[in-house]
Amino acid sequence: STIKDGEEQRRLLNEEMWLQFDTEQDGVFRCHFIRYDHGNNEDILSMGDLLGFYFHHGSFDGRSIDLFLDAFKIAY
Repeated sequence: STIKDGEEQRRLLNEEMWLQFDTEQDGVFRCHFIRYDHGNNEDILSMGDLLGFYFHHGSFDGRSIDLFLDAFKIAY
């Protein structure tokens, strides 16, 4: 998603928080790139842009977060 300001960001994150997972359509994991309109067409993230990870509760537990973050740091 491309947003213009903080108000759009708050609205979008609020909507994401209440989205229900449809495991048949979405699977058990969803990733959402949210970037501010920087006035260019480059598909890169810049300072202030967001990357949201959403997991179905049946596929992710307390132990999983550390494993995920460790793997994400290595990949990054």
